[in-house]
Amino acid sequence: MNRIAYIIILILLLIISVAAGIFVGSNYYLDDSIPKNSYIGKINVGGMTRREAISAISTFEPDDILENPLAFVYEENIKITKFEFWPSQAGMQILPEDTIDQIFSGNRSYFFKVSARIVSKKREFPPKFKISDPAETFLMLEEVKEYISKKPSDAEFIVLFMKTSGKSERRVIIQDEVIGKKLLEERSFEEFDKNIRKGIMESKLIVEDIKPKITNAMLLQIPNADVIGSYTTYYGTHDSPNRIHNIFLVSSFVNNTYLGTVESFSLLKPVGEFTPERGFKEAYVIIGDELVPEYGGGTCQIATTLYNAVMNADLEVLSRANHGIYFSIYPLGRDATVYPPYTDFRFRNNTGYPIVIQAVPFKKGLTFRVIGHPTGKKVRFSYPKVEYKYATVLTKDAETGQEHRAKIKTDAFRTEVTRTVSINGKTVKKEKIKSSYKLHGDKADVKIRKKEPR
Repeated sequence: MNRIAYIIILILLLIISVAAGIFVGSNYYLDDSIPKNSYIGKINVGGMTRREAISAISTFEPDDILENPLAFVYEENIKITKFEFWPSQAGMQILPEDTIDQIFSGNRSYFFKVSARIVSKKREFPPKFKISDPAETFLMLEEVKEYISKKPSDAEFIVLFMKTSGKSERRVIIQDEVIGKKLLEERSFEEFDKNIRKGIMESKLIVEDIKPKITNAMLLQIPNADVIGSYTTYYGTHDSPNRIHNIFLVSSFVNNTYLGTVESFSLLKPVGEFTPERGFKEAYVIIGDELVPEYGGGTCQIATTLYNAVMNADLEVLSRANHGIYFSIYPLGRDATVYPPYTDFRFRNNTGYPIVIQAVPFKKGLTFRVIGHPTGKKVRFSYPKVEYKYATVLTKDAETGQEHRAKIKTDAFRTEVTRTVSINGKTVKKEKIKSSYKLHGDKADVKIRKKEPR
């Protein structure tokens, strides 16, 4: 046998050996067994058949399979928060078939199986779950919601009073708004359900921003913002806790009201209905010529204080009505009333710039401020003129037939106050404020209607 023939025979034998090896290897490596060192969570399923692995995974509780807990992820600015939990806390069950099938998903080739057995590297595969009890998941989301939820807060002016070089100075600065946060539970649930079916252990929470009504940018539209009008009234010595409660309540409804240029304001709108559901309590209100216990008592002090702050700012008053009875906690001839749905106090912003109305209730009284662009206006009120009403009494002598008329002073009276507006000492406006009262409550007996039993 020549040398060439010998070489050819050797090559043929080598080819036959390799082919035999490939045939034997393919029978071994292309079986249904899982490569060694294959882990589902912390469970080693290497060397098992698909059926054996599915059976093995099914025997474990979901919590026992995982190395680490699942997590809801919330990201705010640069801060990342993870809410960790175990499957049993979220009403979850494992999907054994989907979990095992992922091991060979896209990797069923011969070369993958050969390499998986030759290289004994640990391979980790996440378990896949489904939500079997959505109510449990939503309970978890409710707990997370308590942590994430945040009410929006409007930007607002802060009025500071400071002393520099022995002089008192007022400064108005802006406190920025706060963006609110709301967890969208339904969408967060859907995202979580989709992820765990894919074996993704962390799921991003879907959170919605809630924008405040008033922003820093809106307040910056008021150049050189300052207090252009304010007024303070004080509580009476016999004011009940319920009345003061109502004043604080309505103050919160009105405080930080932003009015654009030429925009009007109706006090009835924020006041709404006097109901206990809205937080109102019973206190005496003035109706006609008597005091009546009703929900919302004390709201008229809001109207009076705001009315005088508005007048000091020289805003345009659209409607105002005085009380039937005058009490000295209010400036004579300059009170205002509000009573849903009939009597309202309304005004319009006529400054040419936006304004902000601030309500500041405190232990002894209530202050309203109008913050806007300085107008340079000065407002003065005259001392009120008081005119009492008289009733005419006619008497007739029965014998002579002579008649006699006499005027008798009543409790009713009228007032007239002159309001003067000036700029740089020059008067630019004068107006008369007229009011009519049935009686002076501090000087006469006022009818008090008792609370009817329920």
